[in-house]
Amino acid sequence: MAKPENRNGHQPQSHGSFRRSRLILLALGLGVALVAVVLSLGRRRAHETDLEPRPAAPLPLAARSGADATVPAAPATQESRPGAATPDMAATPTAAGGDEGLLDRSTAIAMTKQLIEDYRRRAAYPPDSKPITQEQDPLLSDREVSPISAGGPDGEDPILTVFPEQISFEAQELPKLYAHLTVGGVKVAAREITG
Repeated sequence: MAKPENRNGHQPQSHGSFRRSRLILLALGLGVALVAVVLSLGRRRAHETDLEPRPAAPLPLAARSGADATVPAAPATQESRPGAATPDMAATPTAAGGDEGLLDRSTAIAMTKQLIEDYRRRAAYPPDSKPITQEQDPLLSDREVSPISAGGPDGEDPILTVFPEQISFEAQELPKLYAHLTVGGVKVAAREITG
């Protein structure tokens, strides 16, 4: 027997192969977007380094005149450089004679760190969350069998309570269900239930 064809004359795809092709297209799209972002960042950094002023090379000791001909002091350490507040900021070159760019950068870094911490705090505790008391254990309660009880139309007696033997089942396995009937909070024996 031949497989049915759709309007276009092609074999219909199964749901799994359609989902797989969508995932492949999505992965390819994300890969292209990631490459575009990396390339644009590389171009921006190359452009920024071309525009930054380069520090002048120090004159040799013999070329200096008079008061400048003293023996140079030890090179400045990371902590003793002016404007070197943090290690990541010390590595960035700044414009000659201005700490304004450095202050703007440090302010931006501080704000970014604060926003990251705020985001982490809000992500860890969403608005609809509530604290768990010491008596509750949500993982344990998810692993316990939960009985379901239902009464008459207005909640009157008798009340039927039903619960499974276990909380999870295999696909082909029939679950074992247990039930009991209560009247006035007292279980009714099975032999007493008629009609």
